[in-house]
Amino acid sequence: MNTNVNINAEVGNRLKIFIDSLKISTAEFCRTTGLGRSLVDKLQAGIHGPSVETLDKISRSYPELSLNWLVTGEGSMMGSVINDEETTILELYRTIQKLLRTYGRIKEKSEVQMF
Repeated sequence: MNTNVNINAEVGNRLKIFIDSLKISTAEFCRTTGLGRSLVDKLQAGIHGPSVETLDKISRSYPELSLNWLVTGEGSMMGSVINDEETTILELYRTIQKLLRTYGRIKEKSEVQMF
């Protein structure tokens, strides 16, 4: 029996649980982390486990997520207890990132239409 497949499936399941807990779509998770949709789909399906680079992108985008929990299932999903102010700051940061991505797409479309 290949235990890597089981471990990958468990990590994928925990990733799904985390994304669901954020009440966002997988597409939004991908935009926030900068990870490709096909990669995240493969992670969630347990086809392969996350690389160090993937874990780094997830951690930088969602510092409240415990990577120990994501990889091993041990401990709590949230790595540290964050207060209301930190939660607000994280939400504002994510909103700003969404706005910047939207602005970038609008700018690209307007530049294409000029030609």
